Amino acid sequence: MKDARPINDAKPPRDAEAARAAKASTDARAPRDTRASAGLAPLGRMVPVLARPVFTRYGFAVAAILTDWRTIVGQPLADHTLPERLAFPAGQRRDGTLHLRVESAWALEVQHLSHRIVERINAHFGFRAVARMTLRQGPMPPRPARPPPERTDIARPDIQGGTSAELNVALADLGAAMLRRAADQRR
Repeated sequence: MKDARPINDAKPPRDAEAARAAKASTDARAPRDTRASAGLAPLGRMVPVLARPVFTRYGFAVAAILTDWRTIVGQPLADHTLPERLAFPAGQRRDGTLHLRVESAWALEVQHLSHRIVERINAHFGFRAVARMTLRQGPMPPRPARPPPERTDIARPDIQGGTSAELNVALADLGAAMLRRAADQRR
């Protein structure tokens, strides 16, 4: 009886040089991600991994409560509240207590809305992450000032006759800024 060879038998082995040439030709056809080959990865992929120890140290095993706070509770409440810590019972990752810093003037409103805030948090995570909230009155950390929106209703003056095109553009920008400032002062 002859040797029983499988139907999908591999091709006879090639020498190393031919194998390298075949690999190089397939690599040339497929686009390579030079970042991946250099050991680089997008920063967004590394942030949760790097931030996890810091968030865990402060009781934020569910770090998204910090990053998504404005989305969870809405802008008005997010402007006057700040989650400080999320404490879970020993050995559990549900039914936690959210420690929330609240501006004094908003404390009564937040206390009144606490059951809705807890519902929104739990709906956001899809499980009962928070069972209760404790409030601590205090000032909010300073927020970076938002730049005023650029006014588009003021036309940019058309400057002609300068010694160069760059000078004309700079003078037009200066004129537009002066017109905006004058309009803001009239308000």
